[in-house]
This record gives sequence, structure tokens and C-alpha cells, in this order.
Amino acid sequence: MSVLHEFQVNRDWNDAYRSRLDALRVQLTQQSALARAEAERDREREEKERQHQENQRLRERLRALGVDPDA
Repeated sequence: MSVLHEFQVNRDWNDAYRSRLDALRVQLTQQSALARAEAERDREREEKERQHQENQRLRERLRALGVDPDA
């Protein structure tokens, strides 16, 4: 209870506490944005790899049919 009372009475404590909370919110927002960006890059990388593998399979099928895909 005394801590709550100090927060009510001592404006500097209250301001410092609120500033700390704001800083934590900003930090969490930045971390979340970074995590989303990394996840998006991972998805794009996986999609490119999937497309590459599909292209390789198609090229192999063409070669098996006697068609040169590089011609």
C-alpha cells in the first residue's frame, strides 16, 4: 500500500513508471515487427525454393521426353 501511496504522492515516480511502461511497449512492438518480417522472409525463401524444385522437376521431365529445355 505504501508503494501505491508513493505513486500517488510522488509525481516523479509516477512519471518514471509510465515512461518505463511506454518504453517496454515500444520495445515489444519493435520485436513483434521484426519477428513478422523474419517470418515473411522465411515464407518467401521457402516459396522460391519450392518453385526452384518444381522447375527442376519439369526440366527433368522434358529431358526424359527428349526435349532440351535449355535450347
